[in-house]
Amino acid sequence: MMSPAPIVSAGDAAGYYSNKDNYYFLGQLESEWLGEGASALGLEGPVRSDQLTAVLEGRLPDGSRLGKEVNGIHSHRPGHDLTFSAPKSVSILALVGGDKAMLEAHQYAVRVAAGYVEKLISARETVDGKTSIIPTGKMVAALYTHDTSRNLDPLLHTHMLVANMTELNGKWKALATDYIHNAGFIETVMKMQVTLGKLYRTALRDRVETLGHEIEEVGPHGMWEIKAVPEEVREEYSSRGREIRGAVGAEATLKSLDIAAKNTRKAKVDPSRLRLMERWQTQMKEKGWDMKAYQDSVVPRDAPDAGAVAIPAAHRQPVRDTTQPDTTKAPSPAEQPARDEQATRSNEQRGQRDAEQPARSAEGRGPAEPVPARSVPARDNAPVIAERGGKVKTADSQQPDVRQEVTDAVRMAVSQLSDSKTRFTWGELLLSTTEFSDKIPDVKEIKLALDEALKEGLIVPLDAEKGVFTSRHHLLDELSIQALGKEHLSETHVVSFTRPAQYAPPALEPVEKDALVLMNAPKGVAGIRELTEQLAGISAAHGREVKVLASSSERAISLAKSDVLREHITGRQQLLKGELSLRPQSTLIIEGAERLGLKETLILLGEAREKDAQLVFLDSAGRQANGNAMSVLESAGVRRSRRTEPSPGLEAEVVSIADKRDRYSALATRFAELNPGTEPVTAVVIGQREQKQLTGLIRDALQNAGQLERDGVTIEARTPVWLDSKTRRMAGSYRAGQVLEDRTEREARHFIIDRVHEETRMLSLIDSDGVLVRQKISDLTADWRLFNSEQLHVAGGDKLIALAADRSAGLKAKDRLTVTGISPAGIGVMRDGKAVTLPADRPLYVTHGYVAGPGNRDNDTGVVLAALNSRDISAQTMNSLAQSGSRAEIFTAETQDRAEARLQRMRVDNSPVQLVTKLSGEADISSAVRTLQAGVLSDAALAVQRAIADQQSVTLNELKLAEAATAFHPGLTEVTREINAMIKNGDLIRVPNKTEPLLVARATWEMEKTIISAIVAGKDTQVPLMEQVDNALLDGLTQGQKTAAQLVLNSRDQFTGIQGYAGVGKTTQVRAVKSALDTLPASARPALHGLAPTHQAVKELRAVGIEAQTVKSFLVEYDQMKAAGEKPDFSIRVFLIDESSMLGNQDTAAAYLAIQAGGGRGVSMGDIDQFESPESGAPFRLVQERSPMDVAIMKQIVRQKEVNLRDAVHDVIDNRIDAALERLKHQPADLVARQEPDWQPPAEGLAESDNPVSDLVADWLSRTPKARDETLIIAQLNDDRAAINREIFDALDAREELGQKKISVPVLEKIKHTRHEFNKLAAWEAGMVLKRGDTYQDVVAVDYNGSLVTVRNENDRIAMVSPRELLTGDVELFKRSEKILAAGAVVRFTVTDRNRGQAANQKFTVEKVTDSGDIVLQGADGKKTINPVQVRAEQHLDYAWAITGYGAQGASEGSVLALEGTEGSRQAMAHKRAFYISLSRAKQHVQVYTDGTEKWVKSIKRTEYDLKTAHDALSPQTERKQAKVIWAMGQPVGKTAIGRAWSRHEAMGEHNLTARVIPATRRFPDPSLALPLYDNNGRSAGLALVSLVASDTGRLMRGDVRMVATQGATGAVMQRSRSGNTHVVRTADEAFKAVREHPEDGVVWQTGDEKPSPWMLKVSQGAALSEEAARAQTIRLAESEAVTLPPVAPVRDDEPVPARAIEQAIQALRGRDEYAIAEAQRQQEMQAYEEYQSRIVLPEEESVADIRLSMKDDAAQERQPAPDGKDIARIAGEERELQADKARTGPLPALSQDKATGERAVAGQVARELAEQQRDMPLPRDMPERGREIEHQEHAPPRTIQKER
Repeated sequence: MMSPAPIVSAGDAAGYYSNKDNYYFLGQLESEWLGEGASALGLEGPVRSDQLTAVLEGRLPDGSRLGKEVNGIHSHRPGHDLTFSAPKSVSILALVGGDKAMLEAHQYAVRVAAGYVEKLISARETVDGKTSIIPTGKMVAALYTHDTSRNLDPLLHTHMLVANMTELNGKWKALATDYIHNAGFIETVMKMQVTLGKLYRTALRDRVETLGHEIEEVGPHGMWEIKAVPEEVREEYSSRGREIRGAVGAEATLKSLDIAAKNTRKAKVDPSRLRLMERWQTQMKEKGWDMKAYQDSVVPRDAPDAGAVAIPAAHRQPVRDTTQPDTTKAPSPAEQPARDEQATRSNEQRGQRDAEQPARSAEGRGPAEPVPARSVPARDNAPVIAERGGKVKTADSQQPDVRQEVTDAVRMAVSQLSDSKTRFTWGELLLSTTEFSDKIPDVKEIKLALDEALKEGLIVPLDAEKGVFTSRHHLLDELSIQALGKEHLSETHVVSFTRPAQYAPPALEPVEKDALVLMNAPKGVAGIRELTEQLAGISAAHGREVKVLASSSERAISLAKSDVLREHITGRQQLLKGELSLRPQSTLIIEGAERLGLKETLILLGEAREKDAQLVFLDSAGRQANGNAMSVLESAGVRRSRRTEPSPGLEAEVVSIADKRDRYSALATRFAELNPGTEPVTAVVIGQREQKQLTGLIRDALQNAGQLERDGVTIEARTPVWLDSKTRRMAGSYRAGQVLEDRTEREARHFIIDRVHEETRMLSLIDSDGVLVRQKISDLTADWRLFNSEQLHVAGGDKLIALAADRSAGLKAKDRLTVTGISPAGIGVMRDGKAVTLPADRPLYVTHGYVAGPGNRDNDTGVVLAALNSRDISAQTMNSLAQSGSRAEIFTAETQDRAEARLQRMRVDNSPVQLVTKLSGEADISSAVRTLQAGVLSDAALAVQRAIADQQSVTLNELKLAEAATAFHPGLTEVTREINAMIKNGDLIRVPNKTEPLLVARATWEMEKTIISAIVAGKDTQVPLMEQVDNALLDGLTQGQKTAAQLVLNSRDQFTGIQGYAGVGKTTQVRAVKSALDTLPASARPALHGLAPTHQAVKELRAVGIEAQTVKSFLVEYDQMKAAGEKPDFSIRVFLIDESSMLGNQDTAAAYLAIQAGGGRGVSMGDIDQFESPESGAPFRLVQERSPMDVAIMKQIVRQKEVNLRDAVHDVIDNRIDAALERLKHQPADLVARQEPDWQPPAEGLAESDNPVSDLVADWLSRTPKARDETLIIAQLNDDRAAINREIFDALDAREELGQKKISVPVLEKIKHTRHEFNKLAAWEAGMVLKRGDTYQDVVAVDYNGSLVTVRNENDRIAMVSPRELLTGDVELFKRSEKILAAGAVVRFTVTDRNRGQAANQKFTVEKVTDSGDIVLQGADGKKTINPVQVRAEQHLDYAWAITGYGAQGASEGSVLALEGTEGSRQAMAHKRAFYISLSRAKQHVQVYTDGTEKWVKSIKRTEYDLKTAHDALSPQTERKQAKVIWAMGQPVGKTAIGRAWSRHEAMGEHNLTARVIPATRRFPDPSLALPLYDNNGRSAGLALVSLVASDTGRLMRGDVRMVATQGATGAVMQRSRSGNTHVVRTADEAFKAVREHPEDGVVWQTGDEKPSPWMLKVSQGAALSEEAARAQTIRLAESEAVTLPPVAPVRDDEPVPARAIEQAIQALRGRDEYAIAEAQRQQEMQAYEEYQSRIVLPEEESVADIRLSMKDDAAQERQPAPDGKDIARIAGEERELQADKARTGPLPALSQDKATGERAVAGQVARELAEQQRDMPLPRDMPERGREIEHQEHAPPRTIQKER
């Protein structure tokens, strides 16, 4: 562990740490200087006391001294003592057992940790009055290694004394301290205490395990001990630890332990060394542990990786043995750099990266490598391994040889897998290698053999993680096919032996002249047979012998119906057995050629090449074999012939049924309806288990329809298991219960497999006489046949099919049988119209003939009923179905539109060569293979990559990254070097100006730039969906909903955004958009398509009537379309991306790029204040802050019906937590209906409780049934949610509110995990359930030594999983548990299964529990029946009374009960976002229970980590935050006396300035005029501050300009346009002049070199005038100044009366009454503001840009905080100045009685009355759009000025 403490006295430190009582058994003082700072000071080698004292006193070589003088006394903190203590077992072996290798391992680990401590070294620097903390990375430290505790127990520990000094920019400074923000050196060390300790223990563990010791975990944070050292022995030598734990308890925190250690510290006693050793040995004997015997038994690991366990010699201090002279010799200077470079390599395959790295030496080490010892003799650089007895030996660095047997097994495994797959996983290779070994080899040896196969090129990696491979066999086969194909085409001539009576039609001409012909075949069996007849006839007409190779025995029977073909058909078995032989100059027609693998195609080409034969391949475009051999032939130059006449297709109808049980039942019912017809009916489903299930349902349906008898007979049915010469040798091919038939003799012998002995590769067999015999697997030949045996029920009317030939029963394979009756003589069947009797008393090779796989049942006509999962719906599948009938009905869970689109999609599988060249980017296959091999990541590189991918934050703390990476790979040194290499190569980017060593992955940075680039590229590229929107369509919407709807409908941009706070009615807005689009003609109507990160959000979109899917599934489909060569067309599709705040960078970037590529439109909708993505990045926030995306803001809440609750939600949005809590506390209590009137609810809406779970449950139980149904229970933690659900179930059961019949069902609880959590072996336990795709496997064993997991699937097959190489994209782990269900229980599904119609978080109420185990559920969409006992996929169940906060996002109910708190794990979820979710879900009432209100309130007020995006980290805009604080200090120009005076002195007239007046401060004594700046994205970029100074004459003038602006600031919007025109000027003078001369136009002051973009000008609400237009307007203005306007404006009938009155008042009172003018002007501005706001959609709402008075409701006035004394004084000052201004102006002259004067007086009075009425008018609560602006997320300091809305 690592313990920090201050060094109290510089003078005493040297004496204490060098005292000999600290190193009794080390032989001599172990001390050394460390760090780059020490090197700069010339401090090297052992530490001298005088040097240490000088350094700790802050003395420098030049005679100066750090610190300061206080009252004549020099003050300087000496530094810090960071103590690294070895685990007790290590100390015992090193000190009691004398194992010097243990001592060296400890010293090595300390240096590793010291390297990370040096990264935290920082100092303060002040530039231009701004003080920053700057990392220096230059540490001055001294190491002292001690060997006893204060109680004189063996304790190996090292004190690292970090001096309080470092060098920054050539100056020596004290280390930085920062008690406020905890950003100084020691504050950061305290935060990183656990991490530093874990890094030390990880480095030490790596060394100790290399020495041969087994480790066991003994505590949190990676605490470990050597397993062989008994716990009682460790405890015996831990008296000091017992004292500390006794003082504070065993569960105390690190801080408490540190304090207790200091409080219980005693002075050391100095005993004799001999007596102390005697005491230790006596203690050892008393415990009865033989340490020496254990040390002699330890065998070091063979061939450790030098990089993992060794450090460069210059960085390592040798072990000193005081009993022997030091004979070590340092390498020569010429040898050392080469050795250091070799030791630093982390990946041998990365030659280029290694070549770029300089040779490492003691003076040239990389960052965070072990800190070098100074001037210490170095020994040889080979790894050091302890021999028995503690002696040290140097290991050879070569890997041990792999036995030839294992190498051969690997080759056999690769060959076997290559026969059936073009791609296979590391786990499959492991398992197959084990199967081909005579005895199970060691897993480590297999891995070494596989690594050798990878290096040799036997297997070729298809990813960088060694997860998926192809084989050299495939590449050679494909290249051989290409070569042979080209050669055969060029050199083989098709000979015509006779002149045909008639030549082939043009479409079939290639058959007459080409040696290789590839032809598209018809889809149906009849068409295939007819085409084959034609081709055979053409070849025969030329005198050539013809053979037809049928793709299956079923197809052979179908082709044999032709008299022409019957005698020429040969089976595929001959090809597989190598028995196919062609005659010279013959023709072979290969039917179903798409099913050929590469090896089979190569065999055919070889035979054809040898015999000069012609090959005609008929491609039916059905389901392909692996390898895509037909595309390989095309690449060899074989032309594909396409017949000109159209081929009849398959008529298909889609039947969409979401629930799988209902879908299968509907198919079975349909089968029974069609069965009596004349056409054959075939049911098709993929998978043996599914086929068996569907067969049972069809038989039930036939029995219910009276077409199948219920009584029958049960027989033993045997199904053949196909084995080839390789799989026959594999023990995994056999399992108990199977049947082996030995057909070596004429009379077959039958054996039942009793047991499979995997260790010895033997089978225990029971013969027909019951005798047990042993059979060696390797002795089995092809005469042995393997069968699965099952009991099959057969009844009259059943349809059967023969699976194998049975001479005794008179059956041939594929015979179709119809059962006519059951009799004592046997089973009567009809075969081809003939009656046959089958014996019922012996095994038969038959099965039911209702269901088959695609293409496995041939029918010329008929109906195919196919149940297909979404992934199986493709054109290939349809072509295969066409061979079973002429009409198909597709039963699927997919919607009809999506299923029909999928049916048109042809999947294209790349051949191995195509795959390798595509992945590598190399055209040459040799270069491609080399590139892929070089791209394989080392263990360390892969560990770092996975650690990065698992981080939720975009910034990565380098120390924590190293810690996380060691969870994937324990080699800390390798991990450190890999991180350094990534930093050097730019794959990791350092975050500037941070005291912690923060990094950002370049991939994250590039993804964010990709998102922004897509938005920029899509600006102004689209035609509006609707130019005009009928106002009637938007009636009833809030202003925010209207704005959002109009943005979607009217925008010309490809991507837009909608920021909608919780409860603002985003769903209503979407419904309005859909209604508006529905008014368009169908031909021009764009389709709305919903995307969302969660199934709950998808459900909400579908409820509006929009087709929706998850973002993940959309991206998978898009990738499939691209892989199939399709170009997606989204030109008439609008993607509504809901809950965008929950999407990470990766998914958002991929979705934007897909929409962009397809020409669609994207609308991102969400709320940045709600929960963020669990993955890295905050892209929704990014696009609102850093892109030119137009964003509509919806603020007006419509969900909350109770005013107090609604205002509380507003308060949370505005970050007024205290106000929100006050409103929460004082909610009306009568809003919740109670059925127990005696139950007393909490006095406040925020209740503290000692047992919040029980109190919350009691609250829920007290409510009426209706109130319960309308109450949402939210718990932030899964554990709390589960506890609440358990208590509710038990309480309801005790109250007898649940059904009497109960059932205990197995459930699977999903283990929450990061993306790569399952790549860690520690995540796996025996008994878990692994789900990969749709298959479930039980984890039966975890081999922690071999890093291997053994699993068993549902067919009882064993497989192996290597977590390190596991591709975790489709992997889920579950724990088993039980749940009791009864009628009335509320449950939900926890996992989405689209093919079963199950959606995660979908709620149901248990309606009934049946005796058979069926559970009937009632949900919002109807009933659903499940049986978790029998169906594992239905075990994803949980109670649903309570849900988590994440699950609640998007939900809405009448009331909410929320559990919040800070105890234990609750602390992590105690933040504002969680509170916001809980508060905003309810419509009427919220009750919160906490375990401690004060701590919880403090937690939710805590400021969030502000680096949400890579742009925030790498391109910070701190000036924006500073500008917002300054802006909050100001007031609009017209509301301050200074502002009014300045406006009058500048003659601004009727200006519409966006500025605010900022009061004077101590630093800036003059008030300033703040002008909002914007960047070219139209986003706020700071302020331009124009100082206001008084001239000699007393007039206010503009002074200096100070910019508080980001780097991208383009200009200041001085004035918004009301005419549609905007002037762009270059200077401030020109800007103010333009404001004076053009009061109706927008004015933009360009402050940067770049011209304002259209998006920036959009903020001014106008377009830039051209030069000609500007000149013309100037001329018109000059002309208009000479015209005298009448005092009264003309009256227009179409003008509103208030506007006319205001205009008349302004004209009449101009220059007379300043107050009246200001009031009238304000009313005019408000009127204009309301008019243009209803017309214009802003990119975002900017409160900083509008100085006009906004309308406030009564609640807003109530929420205004009371002003403090300073504000009262300021306001009083303004009033006095206003009165003085009026006094200077003088009293108004008496009004004359003439008509003109009277009208002016009336106008003035009207204006004043209107102003008063407007100000005093009570406004309805739903008028204003409230809430903070999108860019104002920072916590502003508390002020007494009410924020404008």
